[in-house]
Amino acid sequence: MPPLLPRNPMAAGLAAYGLWRKLTPAQRKLLLVAARTHGPKVAAAARTHGPKVAAAAASVAAARRKR
Repeated sequence: MPPLLPRNPMAAGLAAYGLWRKLTPAQRKLLLVAARTHGPKVAAAARTHGPKVAAAAASVAAARRKR
């Protein structure tokens, strides 16, 4: 199964830009408001839980390679 998001930061940025262009102006405004409201919470959670999630993802990837 292919990954859901590109691993390369440049490819992820281009994919996000492509999705942004498909949104209507009203949807873009809603997305920006949600990012301003919830962005700091998401960043704090990523800082706290990021290493745990990264370690779990690495172990799952290693288990898949062993099969």
